[in-house]
Formats: sequence, structure tokens, C-alpha cells
Amino acid sequence: MLCGFWTLVACGQPSSGALVDVVASSDEPASAPLGAAVASERDVTDADLTLVGGSPDDFAGAAVELMDFDADGQDDMLVGAPQDTWAGNRGGFHVLLGPAPSGHLSLSHADDHLLGSRAGDLAGSTLLAVGDTDGDGFDDLLVGAPGASGVEHDAGAAHLLLAGEPLTESSLSLAAATIEGTIADQRVGESIGGGGDLNADGYSDLVIACANDQTYGSYVGTVWLFFGGPAVTAQTLDAADVVLWGPEEDWSATGESLDIVGDVDGDGFDDLVVGTRGVEPSGAAQLVLGHEALEDGSLSDVAAAVYAGDEEDNRSVGYGVRGAGDVTGDGYDDFLVGDPSGNLTGANLGLDGFVALVMGADSPASAEIRDLPDRFGAETGSSFGMGTAAGTDMDGDGWPDVVVVDANAGDTFIYWSNPGESPGVRSAADVVVRGDDDDAAGRALSTSGDVNGDGRADLLIGGYLWDEGGTNAGGAWLHLGGEW
Repeated sequence: MLCGFWTLVACGQPSSGALVDVVASSDEPASAPLGAAVASERDVTDADLTLVGGSPDDFAGAAVELMDFDADGQDDMLVGAPQDTWAGNRGGFHVLLGPAPSGHLSLSHADDHLLGSRAGDLAGSTLLAVGDTDGDGFDDLLVGAPGASGVEHDAGAAHLLLAGEPLTESSLSLAAATIEGTIADQRVGESIGGGGDLNADGYSDLVIACANDQTYGSYVGTVWLFFGGPAVTAQTLDAADVVLWGPEEDWSATGESLDIVGDVDGDGFDDLVVGTRGVEPSGAAQLVLGHEALEDGSLSDVAAAVYAGDEEDNRSVGYGVRGAGDVTGDGYDDFLVGDPSGNLTGANLGLDGFVALVMGADSPASAEIRDLPDRFGAETGSSFGMGTAAGTDMDGDGWPDVVVVDANAGDTFIYWSNPGESPGVRSAADVVVRGDDDDAAGRALSTSGDVNGDGRADLLIGGYLWDEGGTNAGGAWLHLGGEW
């Protein structure tokens, strides 16, 4: 899932036992303060490739993605620039075809630039590889444009681009499908998801959410599911196959974060986790199990399990959710739940922000986050867990790894998987990539591709406020996977 200018990541695969287990082992305190027991540390600028924004106020790096965009078998780099001042403030994204060069490169010299349809679209605010939606064997791309006003002012739009399709013009107006908002200020494209098959029909599906939607109550939020298929067409939210809305509480912010997280319960259908950080008392993450006949409904009725915060320790559970792959090797996919403003208890009392790894199992069970035996967090004043990535193998050991961002510091923490043991991920970070919060380093990141073809996932970190190319020109840093 991606949610405008925001991040939480898991990378890789393979836990047995209860669904409510987490990353740090219960016989030791949750991870040491950030920077402790770190095997490797580097600066974000010590990158294999540095990409510099082409113009002031482009905000390049607000979104980044790694995927095979041109369907040639080699992963590519995509960098969102939602202002893109040189092209009339339409926004868009830059395409750099793999394999990756080294050194410094201005994004103005990228291989291609795809632009929003109109000024003010904010196209490229989010970018997400969403799997193969049309069954042609290639992964496709969903691009958020929350400022688009084609239907109503700031109703927003999400553009689906099919990988490898020739573009006669570098404009998102030529997308294979565009899903548009239907009411003013809906801002479709701020929160998008995909990359999994919820109804097991062989096609990847799309998820669109508007956390401020008031159709079912005051800022309750709504989630729309669009099933993949051989034909894709332009449409509005009214054409969704399934509609889910927040628990029956106002201001629940349903869908501010969401992700198709793989098959959590092992039934052959991929599953969906939806963040509802506004529900009382301190937010929650809602697990919706995939099914061949998913139906409309409130998450109060539809969710199979709820992972809730409590008033004492949590503030915004569900601000970030992310599929982690099967990090423990038990055949069930796992997922991450973040609370970037929550407090851990016990040995780490006062630490600010944490991430919990929820283990998959055949019978998902609701739980309070505080009752999960282990969590890992950060130093006081941080926003650990504001961004994550997961589900890909960065060190080449065959298992998925986890990446977590401390947004206040601009630091990115990498945890290698620990398959066959509990927890499934090491309790202290193995690698820290130090950034600068003034650059917004890590607010966007991707580990979903291998741009040099060595069999190990790479890390692309965005920094949309970086000033090397001019004030707020932004940029991104590519760190190749492998020997860290």
C-alpha cells in the first residue's frame, strides 16, 4: 500500500503458532534503541546511484518504485514528482530503465517522463506495482493523482498503466484505465493498494481508499475493490466490485493505510489489511480475508480479526500496515502493523513508535496490540514505523526481509529474516541507512525490484525535500542489495 508521502516496508517470505506473535523474541526486551547492536551502518548518500531532482519544487522522490516497467525482463526505477514544475505543475514520474548506472544522475535526463493530465493533478504522489491485473504475464503500475479534478474539484484519480505497453505520448491521459473520484475533495490516489488476488481468479486486484470519505458517516472512510481481468477500462469509484466502509465510528480514517498482504490463513486467497487509526481508543488494523464471493459491508461485520490499540500505550495503531511475506517459513504470510506515535512498555518505556509483526495462521484471532508478546521500537521522539517495506530478499539468503523507517530522523532500518525461529526477524536492526529528516529521507521507499539482476532485492529511498537540484527539487538514492 502506498499513502501519499508516507512509508512502512517488508521484504521477503516465510511462523507457526498463534496469529498474534511479533518481531522481537519474548525472552529479551524489544529491540535496543535505534543504532544499538547494528552490524552495518551507512549514510543514505553513500548510494550506488544518486538521482537528483531536475527543477526546484518538483518534490521528486515523494513516491518511488522498482519494477519491470517496460517488460523487458530487467527491473527499472520509477521516481514520482507530484509538482514537476517544468511541465506545468501537472506532476508525473520519471522512468530510469535498468540495469542501473552508478554515480550521480539528474532526473531531467531520465529515460522517460510520464506527466499528469492537467495542472494541479499531483500525479506521481503515489506509485505502486500492482501485479498482473490483465493476465499478460507482466506486472502493472498504479499511479495516484489526488489533485485531479476531472469529475469534481480534487476528486482525484488513480491511473493504471500496463507494463510494456507502448506510449505514443508521455501522458497519463493514455493510461489503460483511470479510476476517478466522484465527489469534491475525495482525493482518490492518496491511498492505493494491489499486488494480490483477493478472489483467486488468477488476476491481481486493485484497492483504492479515501480516509476522509463521508458516504457512511463523518470521515468514516471507504475502501473500493476492483478485480482484475482481461479487459481494463476507464471508470469511477461507482464501478467498484466491492465496497467496504469503516467501523461505525466517525473519524475512523479507514484506509489511510492498507495492503494486500498475501495469504495469511493459507486458504488460497490473498487477504487485505486496512488501517483504521481513528477508531477508539487508539486505532486498529482490520484483517479482511479474501474469498471468491466478497461482498460489500462495514469492517465491523466483514473483518475476520482486529488488532487494536489501547489508550495507555498506543495513539495511532494502523497508521501503517504492510505485508511481510512468510518470514518464518511456516507457509502462512505475515504482516506488519505500525504505530509511529505509540509507546512501548516495560524495558523500553518511553520509546516512541513501534512495529509489530503479526504471524499468519489458519484461524486468525483478534488481539490488542499491547498483548502481543514482542514489538520493536525506537528512541523517544522518533516516528519509528511511519514507513515500512517487506516481502523481498535483500541479502540473498532466500528469505524475505523487513525495512522500517524512523521518519523524524530520516533513518531506514533493515532487519534480516530469521526463518525457523521465533521471532521470524532479528530483534535489532542489521543495517541502518542514516538520512536527514530535512530531506524527508525514507518517507517513500521501495524494495520490490532487482535493478542490477544479481538475484537480490535493491533499496530505493526517496527524499522529496532534498535541495541538491534546487529548493525542494527532491531526489532518490539507490542502494543495491547484497553485501551490506
